[in-house]
Amino acid sequence: MTATAALERLTDADAAIDRLGSIEPAKPTGRRQRARFALVGFLVGVFLARIVTTVLHIHGAGENGGLIIDGVHIHHAMFGLAILATVTVLWMLEVGVRSIEGVQLWKGTAMAWGFAWALVLDEFALLLHLKDVYWLPSGEESLYALALFAVVLSVIAWRAPE
Repeated sequence: MTATAALERLTDADAAIDRLGSIEPAKPTGRRQRARFALVGFLVGVFLARIVTTVLHIHGAGENGGLIIDGVHIHHAMFGLAILATVTVLWMLEVGVRSIEGVQLWKGTAMAWGFAWALVLDEFALLLHLKDVYWLPSGEESLYALALFAVVLSVIAWRAPE
């Protein structure tokens, strides 16, 4: 390699280092976009929770249907709370908040957040009455909670400032 070629490579390396200093950090995604992915996760969660519980109910699962561990019925709200806790920890660590190097974990965390809220709010009446009223008339309160959450999330998804 000639001295001129070596000098050109050093100059190119200096220019590359200067460009690295001007790279902006990844910026957070917009509120609307995040809310839209959360809404998709929420709607999928509502659909799945209602389908699974209806199928169990039709097949006579009754009060002891679904997942039972040591005689304890585990309600799907518990899975929602576990997912919410996980997403909260990830967001506190800023995992899944920004797009970094093309990895868009924020889409997955936003969808998981919406999905988790669907599982929790689908059993809102259970949490309100502290007894299983899912198939009783007072279980209807869960439907109101789901509808209200869907409306609020939709407003954020299409009307929130970016």
